[in-house]
Amino acid sequence: MQKTNIAACFGVLVAGTMNVILKNHMASAVGGFYYPMFWNFVTMCGMSLALPTHHLSQRSESSETQELLTKAADTKEAPLRIYAVVMLFHWWALLLVNSLYFYLPGALLQMMRGSKVPFTAALSFLILGKALQFHQQASLLVIMLGLTLGVQSCSDQWSFRGFLTTQEHGFWPVVLLSFTSELIRSLMFVYQEKYVKQYKIPALKMSGVVGCMGALFSFQMLVIAQLLRIEDVFGMLSKLRDSPMALLTLFGFLVSVSLFEVGGIYITACSSAFTRAVVELIRTPIVWIVEIRYGIGAWSLWQLSSFLMLALGLLLDVCGAFIFDGAK
Repeated sequence: MQKTNIAACFGVLVAGTMNVILKNHMASAVGGFYYPMFWNFVTMCGMSLALPTHHLSQRSESSETQELLTKAADTKEAPLRIYAVVMLFHWWALLLVNSLYFYLPGALLQMMRGSKVPFTAALSFLILGKALQFHQQASLLVIMLGLTLGVQSCSDQWSFRGFLTTQEHGFWPVVLLSFTSELIRSLMFVYQEKYVKQYKIPALKMSGVVGCMGALFSFQMLVIAQLLRIEDVFGMLSKLRDSPMALLTLFGFLVSVSLFEVGGIYITACSSAFTRAVVELIRTPIVWIVEIRYGIGAWSLWQLSSFLMLALGLLLDVCGAFIFDGAK
């Protein structure tokens, strides 16, 4: 694993942690901010910031350098349908996750989202024909153990906050929605790995184009949601207008989500979808510590054990990559 890959992993870890913390802070700043489709819109707008950055980086290179890079790539331009498919995968997975923030604290939700790791491993094998190396298999087994402990933690700490949940039937539907979201996101990871490597699409360009498409799609869905009274867009705008802190938090989220997505795509291109899934997962313990500090989450021995297993899983994957890359 190269130094640039390590920097990308660190960037994804920090930016991903900030995403969850800023969402929690937004809810506390305005007394609740449950608007899943609006969060989709903001996320896509944040991703679109990468497109002008990509064009600026292209302009800064000399024409000779660009010509050499074009010849070295020796590939055709990726068709727009590839970006569109990625956007649709991303949008629906994101909508499910944003909906689940109403039912679970951020750390517990992020931990349950760790199901993307086994999903990505299986889909990489089925779609890309990529078998996991020994260190990745060990990492996957440890992470699966951590997820099992995490589900136990969720069932112990479950708080029934949603109007659709009940004491008898609230837990497993939310777990199912979480797993469905991560299955869709895992499909996106594997799909991105296939075509980002095939067409050598820069991470900034992939994130920017998908973000622009997603922002337009999200805006249309917001209009429909308002007309059907699924989401109170005008009420949400009123909350933002009355809270400068909420606007500042929203700006921070735009920046952090842009860095998070670009870094994730870069890891996918330089390493694999599996490594990206593992790196995204490891932000969970940090979010948990912050939530305990501010009274959002609760202490649990099951949860601590789960997070230690997840951290060990990441360590196995990263250290194994160093060993295997060094042996080549």
